[in-house]
Amino acid sequence: MSSEYQDIIQCECGQRMRLPADSKSKYFRCVKCGSYVDRKGVRKRDTQKLRRSGLKLSSGRSVHRSGLLGVFVDGGLISPQQGEEAASAAKENKEKTYSALVRLGFASRDQLHAFLARESGAAAISLAHFSIEQSVAAMLPREMVLSQLILPIDKLGKSLTVAMVCPMDTNAIKRAEEHTNLRVRPMLCTWDDFDLACAKLYPDHRAQGDASALSADETEAPLEYAPVPQKKEKPPVEEVASEKSWEDNVLDRPLDMEQGEPLSDRIRQLRALEIPQRLMNRLDAILDVDPDGLKKITAIISNSPAFCAKILSMANSKAYGMEGKVDSVPMAVALLGAETIALIATGTPKKSAQWEQGLLPLRYFSRHVAKINATLAALSEITTPQSAWCIGLLHGLGCYALCAADPEKYQKIDPRSTGFARADLENKLLGMTHAEAGWHLAKAWHMPELVMAGMTHYLRPENTPEHKDIAYMLHMAVTLADPKGLLKLEKLQHCKEAMHYLKLSEKDTKKALQQSPWLAPAKKAK
Repeated sequence: MSSEYQDIIQCECGQRMRLPADSKSKYFRCVKCGSYVDRKGVRKRDTQKLRRSGLKLSSGRSVHRSGLLGVFVDGGLISPQQGEEAASAAKENKEKTYSALVRLGFASRDQLHAFLARESGAAAISLAHFSIEQSVAAMLPREMVLSQLILPIDKLGKSLTVAMVCPMDTNAIKRAEEHTNLRVRPMLCTWDDFDLACAKLYPDHRAQGDASALSADETEAPLEYAPVPQKKEKPPVEEVASEKSWEDNVLDRPLDMEQGEPLSDRIRQLRALEIPQRLMNRLDAILDVDPDGLKKITAIISNSPAFCAKILSMANSKAYGMEGKVDSVPMAVALLGAETIALIATGTPKKSAQWEQGLLPLRYFSRHVAKINATLAALSEITTPQSAWCIGLLHGLGCYALCAADPEKYQKIDPRSTGFARADLENKLLGMTHAEAGWHLAKAWHMPELVMAGMTHYLRPENTPEHKDIAYMLHMAVTLADPKGLLKLEKLQHCKEAMHYLKLSEKDTKKALQQSPWLAPAKKAK
């Protein structure tokens, strides 16, 4: 058990896990080996049959109940008496214990899902927002899918990701692994989503007790990617009545971040940004064979703004007890672990070739900004280089958000444009800049304040209410970066205000940039 984080345990198989927040359960399922371990990480030797003194049969004999049923009782989902009745009913009707719980009315489907989301340690996925290929679903027989409530949703290499109503059902996982000869990665889904997915994959299947057919709305695109009716916006007054530049018209006024305009609503509804398929392939290859996986996983995430944002969002969620405190990729990776990151990647939508090509220059530019920002952080010591790298990498997060919310209009943006030039184009086409869009998404995803301050105010750091040093540092990094990967040292003369605020001399700054280990491969502009 870690001395630094008292709520992190390590299973005997080596997997480290953070305990679910506010959990009172005595045992937890290892996401790697499937065994149940106690709060000290000690594995129960008989995972399938844990003896519980709290359950007695009417004859007075103690009953061996499944480890899963014991978790339900210990976690407070049901009482010992309800557990005894459920165990008997499940055996008599040859059904899952959790199916018996729901059928007998001891817990609703929603209550069961909420309990498993808190106790199972498995990542959750919305099947309504996930496209399942028939060839993948067919990797398990239909009878097994419906009886075990386990549905294949993605296969990469030797790993099979499955959606499960109960990811703690080790028997179902074992049967799936034996049938496919693959390593099974379970993800939690709602029972209703599972029924709907099966109804689409198996047209003649209808969930028990569900007489409703699929509506047209249930076959449409996911909510966060589907078009949202947009109000007709009035043209900006400044464009008609004034020749003032966008910088004067927009950045000189405070950003009205709380307005519920349609575009901002769409951005706040986003649950993930598309990532390249090859990123998932690289992660899967590392998990399968690489003993030094975490370091390489950190490197992969540190070069992908979209996936970095998702990982940072997950690490800062309430479930991990570090809300608003995880501001670097290494910290997020250590907190989540390799298996959880792989599951998150599996459930994240993949980019189309056209979408990826349009944002490729931005990704390269963001990586270059991250390197410069890390160098400036090491020199100024206002934050750690790891945190500064993350801030630099995500400075253009709003660009990804705008592209996801309105891809048709965003394709008209010059992919090579950066900074003020890009913000000017965004404001004219969409009525919102990437700085504002980044704020909306970062707020919805519980990003740390340092990251939010940088991406929101780097264009005009003097207007930053808090963390002005972060905004000035990022402003310098963007100013000195070049879309082609060059370091524009001559632009230091445009950073005098920033250097003055950060108490940096031009000589020391130039020397630090020229000797930076992060910028060693970068070309220096003459």
